[in-house]
Amino acid sequence: MKNRFRMGLAVAFLAMAGVCLVTTGCDRGKPNNSEQSAQTTVTVGYLPVSTTLPNWLAKSEGLAAKSSLEIEFKRYANSNLLLMALLNGEIQATSVCADEPILAAASKEKEGFEIYLQEVLTEDRAFDAIITKKDSSIQTLADLEGKTVACFPGSQLKAYLKIILRKEGVKPDAVKIVQLPPPNMLPSLQGGTIDACFALEPLITIGETKGLTRVVAASPIAKYIGEGKPICAASYLISSKWADEQPKAADAFVRSVYMALDLIESDYAKAAELYPEFTPIPAEIAPQIVITRFATINNPDIAGLEKEVAVLREAGVISEALDVQELLFHWRRKTY
Repeated sequence: MKNRFRMGLAVAFLAMAGVCLVTTGCDRGKPNNSEQSAQTTVTVGYLPVSTTLPNWLAKSEGLAAKSSLEIEFKRYANSNLLLMALLNGEIQATSVCADEPILAAASKEKEGFEIYLQEVLTEDRAFDAIITKKDSSIQTLADLEGKTVACFPGSQLKAYLKIILRKEGVKPDAVKIVQLPPPNMLPSLQGGTIDACFALEPLITIGETKGLTRVVAASPIAKYIGEGKPICAASYLISSKWADEQPKAADAFVRSVYMALDLIESDYAKAAELYPEFTPIPAEIAPQIVITRFATINNPDIAGLEKEVAVLREAGVISEALDVQELLFHWRRKTY
């Protein structure tokens, strides 16, 4: 993909320069030689999922390198391990991480991380769905009564599934909910050990493209949990300690990810070509994978995050109310 975004990058950097010239608090002085030449490395923990794309693109297209920042990636199996690695100082930032362990840690007054980007689910981009076999008799959510439904490991999606079922008049206890790793979902569905899946991309597109599955309910999280409004589902974290120690690098890293978002929105088909580098998504269907919307700290989705906190509290997943504003990253040098 090298050079394919050359024009987009030029526009993005010119825009960044313009912002710096008019923003109050911008450092108008020339950096000294050591600041210009020194390179800082940030280790980013990631999950092999499609929403790691902004981070991957920030490195692949040299967005971070423009600020003398080298991104190194370290793969983790799940969000809990990702958060633990950040809190233990093994990494300085994360790609996408489920909000449930983040909010649970915050409710227990565990500190040391800040949210620099939010993954926002909306009904117009069906990133989540309840799916079944193509020839299944299941047509509506009401048909799930007495069935076995798989969801991703962790308490967040299981709690969400119960809420979704309840809102459709189905008693959660009447549905057997099992937790399965994503690679096991489609084989289990085809093998008949489960009747439906509460799935996220890319499983939805993979199943449909192969002619194996069909969607029973699209975007149920936004529809039922968010009540038709955007709702947060996951966040991207940065170490507060590292950001305080390396303010210039921290700001540069976050800016590079934000610039990657612009490239994704301007030419998603080209950006999606990167998926096979860090996910099991086949190259031939990569451009068909739905990407979520994102919210930056310059325009955060506070309402969506507060809604998520309220839902998780009601479900007993987290115990304490949170001031979500306190969880957001703050610019160290105010240059953006």
